[in-house]
Amino acid sequence: MHADKSLLAVTLAMTFVAGGVTGWATRDLRAAAPFRPRVAEDVYAPRLAALRARGFDEAEMKEAVKVHQTYLDGYDKWWQEFLDAHQANLDQVDRRFDDQMAALVTRFEERTRDPR
Repeated sequence: MHADKSLLAVTLAMTFVAGGVTGWATRDLRAAAPFRPRVAEDVYAPRLAALRARGFDEAEMKEAVKVHQTYLDGYDKWWQEFLDAHQANLDQVDRRFDDQMAALVTRFEERTRDPR
């Protein structure tokens, strides 16, 4: 039984260390290259990486990025038109969110208020 506890302790410690090292390493990478939701290289990174892995050369990759960017831009155009057409409904959703967050903050402040 004691060996099982030791093994569990070592396993948990190694998991914690591995997670910490991974988090520390990726923190620097993420800070250097933030995700850009309107840039094809970021949105379609896995697809583009798969094409590169298949052997696409630089000219083909450049064209693939352009095709993906055109595709993304097309969706962005229609998405913006949808948002414009439904602005009143979206304003209502935003107001409901603001009201719910204000109520939550009020409850939090009441709960954490100093009773003196």
